[in-house]
Amino acid sequence: MSDLRDDTPILDTLPPEATDPAAIDALDDAAALAQRAPLRVSERDGTRRVDQGASARAAMRAAREGLAQAVIDSPLGPLLALAGEDGLRGLWFDGQQHFPGALDAPTHPGQHWIACTRQQLAEYFAGRRRTFDVALAPQGTPFQQDVWRRLVAIDCGRTRTYGDIAREIGRPSAFRAVGLAVGRNPISILVPCHRVIGGSGSLTGYAGGLPRKRYLLGLELGPETLPLSAGGAPFA
Repeated sequence: MSDLRDDTPILDTLPPEATDPAAIDALDDAAALAQRAPLRVSERDGTRRVDQGASARAAMRAAREGLAQAVIDSPLGPLLALAGEDGLRGLWFDGQQHFPGALDAPTHPGQHWIACTRQQLAEYFAGRRRTFDVALAPQGTPFQQDVWRRLVAIDCGRTRTYGDIAREIGRPSAFRAVGLAVGRNPISILVPCHRVIGGSGSLTGYAGGLPRKRYLLGLELGPETLPLSAGGAPFA
């Protein structure tokens, strides 16, 4: 798993990779997005200032960091992927809790890490893949990243409890905070928060919805080995 960082510095210049056609297209898209951003006029000290708006600055930052987004289809509905040159930054189910909404990043389905994610997810849902080797770069607090690293360490076909995760990061009494960090995981499936269950064996919650959690665990464990308290119908 690649290094997880709390933040990524804004690059003053584009990296060498920006000379490839995909990166040039990303710059073009960012420039177009900046041109469409709303203008804001303010007066201070008798001077009128025109601000192209926060969305323009976000678009240019996305270009500098090589960010791209795309929708990936899956049996559980569309997933919105966000990736940079450092790896996959987000993978959200449509309508899940903490869904970020519109992203200030160009749409590029062929971006390297997005394309890798699409291919490996297809293999996973077809039953031909149980591990992922996509570089991961979620953005979060040090505590959140400690929790997310432990999630990645849960093998396919295994489950852990919130208490297990809390003990593994050296914070045995912080299981509630662990639950919040699990719920804030920005990379569905590849950072497998669906493999975390309650201490009683119940599925508890899932930002993408319990039907999706049941589907994913059923795919990995087999329907006959789901927790007894899973209940409900499979995702349809």
